[in-house]
Amino acid sequence: MRLLPLLLVACEIDDPNNGNACTDIAMASVSLSVADLDGLPVTDATVTYTVDGGASMDCESWDDGQYVCGWEKPGTIVVTVEKEGFVTVTETLEVGMTEDECHVEGEVLAVTLEEVACTAEIVYAVQATLVGSSGETLEDPEVSWGYANADMEPIACEGDGTTWWCGEEAAGDIEVYGTAGGHTTDMETVTVYTDEYDCHPITQLVELEVEWLPD
Repeated sequence: MRLLPLLLVACEIDDPNNGNACTDIAMASVSLSVADLDGLPVTDATVTYTVDGGASMDCESWDDGQYVCGWEKPGTIVVTVEKEGFVTVTETLEVGMTEDECHVEGEVLAVTLEEVACTAEIVYAVQATLVGSSGETLEDPEVSWGYANADMEPIACEGDGTTWWCGEEAAGDIEVYGTAGGHTTDMETVTVYTDEYDCHPITQLVELEVEWLPD
């Protein structure tokens, strides 16, 4: 696969700092290619970099999945390659200077993106607990859930009497309800996000507490 050249048009100039003749060139700090597992170039990836832990900057996109991350920037460079549906790749490179300190010694990097393979495990949106405000043992405890602002009947959560799991593979704004015989109903609203690969929800913990109904 063709890689970008590491330098552009050159001529000689005098370096007033050390007396050496440095060439007036633009040297790429990191030149990289991005391809999928079939070796096809990925031209629409989001490629960013940082230098010595600084602010994130965009790499320049060229033809055929080629990118340049920084010109004449030495230091610890962290390159991140992202594309929806693919595993994010992060690479750390140490970019030094030439012996005469005129230019960086550019690094060349080849990145292969792999498609995300979601696991078959079942993940619940919410893990809930239900307790009495006075520490009493609850009779006939019930925990249910539904989407916030949705016209729907609450769905019973699966539980063992102390912990409940609600919303199989659900995400979004979710309301969780808890009650027990002779007690009030407690409700909590949580926002459930999916993981970075949009495979499963990130389980939120909810603690519900109910009080005795007044006589």
